[in-house]
Amino acid sequence: MSMKFKAFVVDKKSSDAVKEYLQAENMPDTQIVKGTITDAAKALETEASPEFILVELNSKETEAAFADLNILANSVDPNSKVIVCGKIDELSFYKELMDMGVHEYFLAPIKPEQLKKSLGKVAIAPVPNAAPATVAREDSQVIAIVGTRGGVGASTLAINLAGIFAKRNYPTAILDLDPEFGTIPLYADVEASRGLVDALEKPERVDSLFLDRVMTKVNDSLFVIGAEKNLLEPAKISLDAAEKIIQQLKTKFAYIIVDVSNIMPFSHYVLQNFETLIVTEQSIAGLRDTMRIYDLIKVQLKNDNIKIITNKVGLNSKTETPQKDFENGLGTKIDFSIPFEQEYYGFGDSGKILALEENAKKSKLIPALNEIAKPYMPNVVGSKSDGKSLKKGLLSSLLGKK
Repeated sequence: MSMKFKAFVVDKKSSDAVKEYLQAENMPDTQIVKGTITDAAKALETEASPEFILVELNSKETEAAFADLNILANSVDPNSKVIVCGKIDELSFYKELMDMGVHEYFLAPIKPEQLKKSLGKVAIAPVPNAAPATVAREDSQVIAIVGTRGGVGASTLAINLAGIFAKRNYPTAILDLDPEFGTIPLYADVEASRGLVDALEKPERVDSLFLDRVMTKVNDSLFVIGAEKNLLEPAKISLDAAEKIIQQLKTKFAYIIVDVSNIMPFSHYVLQNFETLIVTEQSIAGLRDTMRIYDLIKVQLKNDNIKIITNKVGLNSKTETPQKDFENGLGTKIDFSIPFEQEYYGFGDSGKILALEENAKKSKLIPALNEIAKPYMPNVVGSKSDGKSLKKGLLSSLLGKK
């Protein structure tokens, strides 16, 4: 099994050094692309990020270099390790790159021995018949989403939150924990899999190969695990199932969205161990149900990582409880509110994901969804910021660690 490596270089000496390194490691020189860090960022918008990527800086100016790195950070997988080469010969610049999490920085032209030392041995022989190791990605996050009742929009939020992460090329999985009436496969326009029922009933069977078989691909970055269980079959869901499935998903995905449609004993593990978004409507019934679920998660399951989201705000002002009264009754603030928008009401029934649709950019739902997603992503830096402001936050999370 070979390490995935790609180089974007323009300097001929650097290109020759990469070729020499690849030949020594029996790797094809097709992994060399003539281009700079800008070309790398553009290419990675549409293709999977390699495990290691070598990029050449465009500029000799540090501020411009940080700006280029910020653009790359928006495209590269957060688990990739980035090696940078350039002509900036300043110790302070090198130290700042290391602080950001850049794997290594070399002065151009790069040398074959530098690559060998930085990457180590790239070909590792697999152990025959060995089970894949269950090692979670360092950047993996699990977010549970639970609705106070059917129709409040919890599944719609779940699929769109997953869509936002996937659109930015983060490997994302969405797990629908309602095996009878889950709607996630419908919203994603994919077939439900019988495999999830098997996983829920026999979690000892769950390994990486098993999940590969039961996951349904939506696009290169988004995968769905959902089911349509026969209603005549008795439920035999194991209390350990959610834990086993999520442990395996964390080895592959940066984001795991769990749609907890019904609060059942087998879903308590999720609500107890991960940040949970409670989705409700701003009504008297919504307040009552939110209080009950909030109490279950915070007091009984001992999980303080809860956010309250009111959905379809403005749908009916006559029956809608004022936000201040809702918060006073709940005893805590509403974290996010999603406005009602008639034009996109029921959009998920079309089998399209709003967050992935280019023609939906003008929807006022998109800014609200982005605000909910923002705390779980590295800081997004505005294009008008100076170079120094670009170099912190985003890169330290996205460019991997030494």
